[in-house]
Order: sequence, then C-alpha cells, then structure tokens
Amino acid sequence: MLKKLEGVLAALDADVLRNQVESMLVALGANEPGAHRQQADHYLAHIEGVAQAVRDVCPDGDTYELPQTLANAWLELRLIWNRCNQQMQYQNMQDGASPGLMAAGALLGELLETLRHFLDVDSLLLVEKIGTDLHETARRGSEQNGRLLERMSSASGGANRAVEALLMALDQVHQQLEAPEARRELDKAVEVVVEEIERALVLTGEDTGAALEYRLLKALDGAPLRVLPRLQGFDRKIFMPPDVARLLVDLSEEWVLALKAQALNRCTEQRLADQQAAFVTLDVQISVDASDVVLTLSDDGDGTVVYARNQTSDAIHNVRLNLEQTPQRGSRLEVRCSLRRVTDYLVVRSIDDATDGWLAVPLSSVESIEQRSADHLRLRGRALTARDGCEPIPVADAGLLLFNVNNVRRSEDAYVIVQPDRGRRMALRVSGIEGTRRAAMHAVPEGLQATRLRGFIQSERRVIGVLDLTEISRLQGSVCPA
Repeated sequence: MLKKLEGVLAALDADVLRNQVESMLVALGANEPGAHRQQADHYLAHIEGVAQAVRDVCPDGDTYELPQTLANAWLELRLIWNRCNQQMQYQNMQDGASPGLMAAGALLGELLETLRHFLDVDSLLLVEKIGTDLHETARRGSEQNGRLLERMSSASGGANRAVEALLMALDQVHQQLEAPEARRELDKAVEVVVEEIERALVLTGEDTGAALEYRLLKALDGAPLRVLPRLQGFDRKIFMPPDVARLLVDLSEEWVLALKAQALNRCTEQRLADQQAAFVTLDVQISVDASDVVLTLSDDGDGTVVYARNQTSDAIHNVRLNLEQTPQRGSRLEVRCSLRRVTDYLVVRSIDDATDGWLAVPLSSVESIEQRSADHLRLRGRALTARDGCEPIPVADAGLLLFNVNNVRRSEDAYVIVQPDRGRRMALRVSGIEGTRRAAMHAVPEGLQATRLRGFIQSERRVIGVLDLTEISRLQGSVCPA
C-alpha cells in the first residue's frame, strides 16, 4: 500500500504536471503562452489541492484512509474534467477552444487514466458510474427506488390476499375439527406462516426515505420559495410493509403540494423581517410507536394549509391525522398508521338476532369485557360508572350504531370497554360476544356512506363490519363531562 501512495503522489507532482502543460501549449502553437498558462494554472491548483489532501490523510506513510481518499479525489477530478470538456465543446462551436483549456483537459484526462489504476474494484465501479453523469445517476437511482416501492407494494398486496385465503381456510377447518389440541397446533402453524410472510415483505426506513425524498423534491419544483426538505429517522432500524411505505410517500407528496400551493406566499424580504430564514425548511421525521408508524412533517411556512384526505386505503391502515398550524410560523402534520393489516379482532353481536348484526373491533383497543346491571348506568343510560372510580364512560349501543335497533335491556348487559388510540374510553353495549378472529381488513366501498365503519373482514359465512372507534368516540364525546 505504501508503494501505491508513492505512485499516487508521483502522478500528482505539480512540477511534472506544469512541465507537461508547457509542452502541450508549445505543441498546440499557442500565440500567447502566458495567458493560456494562467488558464491552465486554474486547473493545476485543483490538482495540487488533491495532492495535499492525500498527504494530510496519510501522515508518515499511514495508508488506512488512502482507498477512500483516492476514490473521492478521482471523482472530484472527473467532475472538473466534465466541466472543462463541456466548456471546450461550446468554445469549439464558436471561435475554437482555448489552447490553455485544451491543455488542461488533456492533462486531466491523462491523470484520470493514471489514477484509475490505483483504485480498488469497488471504488472504480462506484466512481465511474457517478462521474460519468452525476445527475443521471441520481435520477436513475431515485426512479429505481420508486419502482422497487411499487413492485414491493404489489407483492405485499398479493401476500395479503394469500394470508386472507389461508385464514378463511383455517376458519372452515376449525368448523370440522373437534379436537382442541389439533386446533391449537393448526393455529400455531398458520401464525408462523403469517409472521414469515410479513417478515419477508418489508422495506427499511432507508428505502422509504430515498423514494420519499425524490417525490418531495419533484413536488416542490417551481415553488414560489425555496423549500429545503430534511429527513430524519429514515434508517435501517425501521421496517414497514411496502403498502404502508407507499401510503406515507403518497400522503407526504399530497401534503407538500398543498403546502406549495397555499402556504408559501410570503416573500423572502417578509420572512427576513419576521426573523426567519430566507428559505422554508421542511423537516420530515419517521418513528415507530408500538404497532404504529408515525410520520411528522413540520415546516416554517405561512401556516395556512387546508388539507383533507379521504382515501379508502386510509381506513385499512387506520390512518390518523393531527394538524397544528400557527399563522406566519408554520405547520405540523402528524400521521399515524398501523403497521399491520392482518390483526386480531373481537367479534360481537350488535343485536339480539344471533345470525345477523355481527361487528368487530380491534382486539388491541379492548380494555375489558364486563357484565353490568342498570344500577351502574348514569345520565339516563348514556354513561357507565367506571370500576376504577374514574370519570363515567360514555355508552354507545352497538345495535343503534348501524342497524337502528336498540338492544332489549336485561337485568345485566354485556359491555365492551374500548380505548381507541389511547384516547377517551367508551363502553359498547352488545348483545353477545362471538369470540376473536384474525383477519385482513378490506376498505368500505366508495359511495357506501357508513361513517361508523372503518372497513370489513370476511369469513366463510358472513361479512363483518369493523367499527370506526375513533369516529364513534368523537360522536359520543359530548355525552358526559370530562
């Protein structure tokens, strides 16, 4: 490696290179060698800077950093040669290229070829690809990442359908199997298959971040003010299904387009007068919180974005938006969505008819299932006394939510205590409990007005509506005081 260092420094020797330039100028018949020499000296100064950098990072013959430094130096010189070559081409189309520029270009070309032999294989493949066309390499890389996102999202959709078919088959087999142990073993086997499929079809935060950055920069093209996106947390420690990654990228692009159209109206002078930077900063941060992925988009724009989203896929992934804005100071949009589409549900009967009115709630939102008498009701039956002594729990009759059927009051009723999204608790009065079911949720078809449903799950015998607990809790929020 020490001989390689000596060879590199010999190739970058300023005196030798300057003599080569002099010989080239003579060969080119330069009329005013002094003026042309000065032009060539501009490029020689770059080369001398590269040589000094090599010496600085390899003190006393320590060559540990030489491979990386040499790759950076080659790439730097290649980009300088690109500029020099482009300039020569345009000069040739006019009055002919300057001899000084031609000498510098030839010198750089020879130097690149000499240094090329000192690069290791990995560095050579990388720097030649980047150095040939920097913009094309960046564009191609971003497009490839976008195509990867599309393909993985499509594969994820196919896997979800396969898992759903497997779960429905499991439901049918359960009806035929009488032995509890055989059922448990079958459940375990199916659970392993589902987990392995989910583990195989994931994207890292790094993959998602690359696709997201490209889409954001493209969306911000032509903005009235310069917007600088800064991505945080998009690393290899975060994993998510491709359909979740695609949802977040699409939603972020929508938000940025709304920001560009509505909240970049103050000019640079006004921002500076308000003691803000001349350009707008857009911080995009991602994290995982339990079973949710959280995406936050914060900017210091005008804080006047009007944004609404109504996509069927949002219900499947339980997308929740929280928008905070301060005029002339900026906006903060927090997006939460579930990482898993296949999840466990508690299936309940909402009306007394045992064959109809089945509904489902995510098992993760269920706090408890209780039998309570009428003595525990407050506010004319609209709230339930909490066992832990906390505030009364608003009651929603599951039969009234969708079927306009009020359950017959018994001496004791069944209540499912739920806490959607760590918010306020709510008590669902139900006719009965059917059990739990693992399933993949489908979106409510467009045009079907059912605001209290997030979607539905399917079994062999029936379609079961999944309640939108957040919406129901919002409607019930005014029942009893905080």
